[in-house]
Amino acid sequence: MALAGCGGGGSSSSGSKPTSVTNSASLSTTSSTTVTFPAIGGVSSGSITIPAASAATSASLKFSASLPGGVSSVAASTISPRSHVQTIGGGAITLYGVIALTVSTQVTIGQTPAFSFTLPSAPPANMYIAYFDVNNASAGWNVLLSGTVTGDTVAFAAQTIVPPLTFQPNDIYLFALIGTSEPATSTSATYNGTKSVSFQYGYAFGYPAPAPGATQPPSSLSYTVAANVGTGTATYPGSSAPAGSVDQNVTENDSSSLSTTTYSTDSWVTLSTATAPYTASLNATLQQEPSSANLPQIGTVWTTPQQVDEFGASGSPTWTNSPAGTVSYSYADSDNGSKVIASDGSYLDTENLLDQGAGGTVVLTENSDGSGSIVGPYFGGGIVDQVTMSASSGGNVTVTTYYSNFAQSQYNLPATNPITEPTWYTLPLKLYTETDGITPGVQLPDGCKPNSFGSSADDVNRTMTTLDTINGVLETTTLDSYEVNGTPICMTSTDTQNYAYNQQGNTPYFLLVGPLGMEIIITKETLVLANGLDAAASSARHVTSASGKSYTVSAVTAAIQGHQLTSIARDRAVHLRNFLQTVHSAKGKLSVFRVSGGAK
Repeated sequence: MALAGCGGGGSSSSGSKPTSVTNSASLSTTSSTTVTFPAIGGVSSGSITIPAASAATSASLKFSASLPGGVSSVAASTISPRSHVQTIGGGAITLYGVIALTVSTQVTIGQTPAFSFTLPSAPPANMYIAYFDVNNASAGWNVLLSGTVTGDTVAFAAQTIVPPLTFQPNDIYLFALIGTSEPATSTSATYNGTKSVSFQYGYAFGYPAPAPGATQPPSSLSYTVAANVGTGTATYPGSSAPAGSVDQNVTENDSSSLSTTTYSTDSWVTLSTATAPYTASLNATLQQEPSSANLPQIGTVWTTPQQVDEFGASGSPTWTNSPAGTVSYSYADSDNGSKVIASDGSYLDTENLLDQGAGGTVVLTENSDGSGSIVGPYFGGGIVDQVTMSASSGGNVTVTTYYSNFAQSQYNLPATNPITEPTWYTLPLKLYTETDGITPGVQLPDGCKPNSFGSSADDVNRTMTTLDTINGVLETTTLDSYEVNGTPICMTSTDTQNYAYNQQGNTPYFLLVGPLGMEIIITKETLVLANGLDAAASSARHVTSASGKSYTVSAVTAAIQGHQLTSIARDRAVHLRNFLQTVHSAKGKLSVFRVSGGAK
């Protein structure tokens, strides 16, 4: 990250302290190398530990109180392509000392060096190692590490770096110890990619085909996607944010030939870094789409934080999550809803239809055995009181319409109208299943190429299947995060909503009951990291496991997963709202169709 604003190029020597000291070292391919320095100018003592390198070579290290001649002060505003975690602003920057490194042959290191310094007095709380490549001055000064201050000592732990640092022979690489009265702030990560949405309709077995000359429904939509991950400032959608959680914001632009849509999600993420294995968990999300009255603001709070990622575990770790939580949403026209989900996937969904003052409350209930109901004011004339769905029995499901007393007396309708169909979902009944795990070293899918981070990564996979017997849909969501040392370099998602009941707002029918395939909506998205390599956000934490391996424990995967999951929940909310509004406005046009093998 760029270092903006700076104080001078060094500090004067004190007493008999030298202004610089030079040491030599031999770098190894099997072990780290530590070089210590005596007191100079504003530093009582110091050390640098260089990790095992790609090749054995000799190195020269010069510890100075000031910068070499011709090197700009620690104030360059240019942002390096490496784009590390933080950027420093303001003018209160003090240079305490600088280590100049040169090597005799080319070497590469996959971790930063570690540093330790003792100062004559306690340093400020905000201490950093700034990095500068003299032969690549246009890249400017960049924050490499943030320090931990204890008394008059400041230490900087080694961190995995993506891509690795390569040192060329006879080039000069500077590591400056700086302090500032202003803390570093986070920069953002940018992901670019594509999104596609395809639609399939069950015309062969009853989905209402468009009338001659009418506009055909879409078969596919395609978008170019740009997503930015940074620090969020939204209000937590629940009672209070969990202690230690951080708000990560994802803002996405979906552009097509016809339109551009922008929406953002704040995700509250908790990073557990006390002991291995380290985890990243998702507590809540809040998504907003301010440019449209037809899309809701939607918030989700999980009862138990959902684990999204794991670091430092051996082998191929696995885990799972519960769907239990509350989803709330509201529209610009005052329509709103709240859905309380149990751990087995059953739920109670209350929809308040207030559009134009002619609505009312609709309650949808999903029971653990697959039975449930939709109770509410479906039509302006008060024709239908409720619809119930039975649990599967004898291989069949019964959908029953209950007509109001008014409908029975005015239209000579029966009190109830049951429709029996073969069970359209698989038994034994499971309303929610989830499998999560990590597969190390997989080849990247084609959509993740090309990129500048290699051809393989660890695949963090999450697959969720949700069965909703009330809305008649089987949904499968697959999320894959391809990570290098904890940094997600590419993310893919596929969501398939397969409907057995048609509840779309593009027909006058109340309900079409049939097999899966009445309508299928498939949404696919691929996001490839464009910049912001070292975790993209101030919440990234660098930890070292007991085995000595360093990890970047990042909130980015959790933030983007929260964004994608909330986008899917938003689409479901819009689908349901269209259905409820359509049937409510039918004003007595009652049509309930049975679909079986093409016969209504």
